[in-house]
Amino acid sequence: MSAESDSLLPIGRFARATGLTVKALRHYAEIGVLRPTRVDATTGYRYYALTQTRTAAVIARLRAFDIPLAEVAVLLETDDDTLRERLKAHRRVLADRLADARRIVDELDRVIATEEDLVSKMATPQLSVTNVPARRLVVLRGRVPMEQLTQVIPQRIGETAAWVGLNGGWIGAPMAVVGSPDEDDVVDLDVGWPVAEQVDPPAPFEVVTHPPTRAVIHRHIGPGENVHQTYALLEHAMAAAGLRPTAPPRESYETDPAEEPDRQKWVTEIVWPVSGSAAVADR
Repeated sequence: MSAESDSLLPIGRFARATGLTVKALRHYAEIGVLRPTRVDATTGYRYYALTQTRTAAVIARLRAFDIPLAEVAVLLETDDDTLRERLKAHRRVLADRLADARRIVDELDRVIATEEDLVSKMATPQLSVTNVPARRLVVLRGRVPMEQLTQVIPQRIGETAAWVGLNGGWIGAPMAVVGSPDEDDVVDLDVGWPVAEQVDPPAPFEVVTHPPTRAVIHRHIGPGENVHQTYALLEHAMAAAGLRPTAPPRESYETDPAEEPDRQKWVTEIVWPVSGSAAVADR
């Protein structure tokens, strides 16, 4: 064994040598990301090997890439090829965030220049109610934090498309049903594709049937992160019309982002099951 590998540094010197704080090192030890080589049984002092400075440098670099600690712990144990694939996936997430940040900066510029109101005045929509037939879908189901919806929905559309496309195909646009958030801002989420024939997909895919219903039909134009504005308008319009929701709204994503890069032109059809005998024009 080399003299270098035999050399042990107390936690303070190791912190200075790695640029990590003592507090961070203690936390990393607790969660198993970077444990000391030796802990004195009497004093509790922690000692690190000089060779661990490289591991510390890797952790610091990955954290600088804004990779969560749980992911860092996994990446420390992977081979180089897997590491590169994980980094590519993380880069895509960061690129999406960057695009969102640029969009926000553009919006701020328009508001500052008084080219756009802080809150746009939107006309109350004219409600259209129709009888919607039953529809069978192959979906992925689960509970998802609200803040992850814009990433999870496209991902699961792709995952379900891969299976449905090889097993009879779809008969319409991909759909999602998003439940109301609980106190932890977590929602029930179904994402998938409508299918014509009875199918028997393997787990984790499931077949669900949306029953026939009377529903408000409305088209939201624009990116998905703005759909809450449309829901606010629909809530007001339905309350005024004496209509009550009977189930979560169903979203149908009519625009393929690969064919229409302008997010302001994306179309989401909202089908919201309702009850009530208000005088609203049926389709």
